[in-house]
Order: sequence, then structure tokens, then C-alpha cells
Amino acid sequence: MLIRIGYDIELALAGPTAVVYMLQVHPDRGHDLVAPEHPLVDPPFWTDHYSDCFGNRCARVRVPAGQHRLRLYGSATVRDTGWHDPQPYDAIQHAVEELPTDTLQ
Repeated sequence: MLIRIGYDIELALAGPTAVVYMLQVHPDRGHDLVAPEHPLVDPPFWTDHYSDCFGNRCARVRVPAGQHRLRLYGSATVRDTGWHDPQPYDAIQHAVEELPTDTLQ
């Protein structure tokens, strides 16, 4: 099965800011992309790309003073079996206050 994914987000900004977004397919599913993703930023400001501690693909856009809007848009097609992810029905859900602090990143 092929699934088309995408986004078109426009932000109204009051002043200079840094916008961090995580809108790309996780690298674990990168091999399922029909074609490479190309997230777009309008206006085309400099964007820093990095991965977070979970392997998510992230980006930071530095929006200068005087710019009052920013548009992020992109699309991709992903191959997928359509099967549900396996569920561990015997898993325990812990209350947040019981979690060790190193899991709260």
C-alpha cells in the first residue's frame, strides 16, 4: 500500500525567532519512502538539520527581525503493509511521577 503524507503550515511571527520542526519520516522508515523527502521553507531561510536523542530528524529555522510569516511545507509517499504494529497487551503503564528522570528527555 502507498500512503501519501504531507503538511502545509504557515506561522504568523511577532519578532525574530528560531523555529524547530520535526516533520520528516523517522530514519527507521526512510527505506519505505518512494522518493527522498524535501521539506521546504518559505522564505528560504538558513536551516540547520540535526537528529535528537531518539533519532528523529529535526531542523531549526532562524527567522530574522522584520519577517512576520514563515511557511513550512512538504509531502512524500511511503510504502506500508497496512498491518497494525504489534501490541504488548501485558505492558504496564507507569505514572509519570514513577519514571526515572533520565526517561523524561
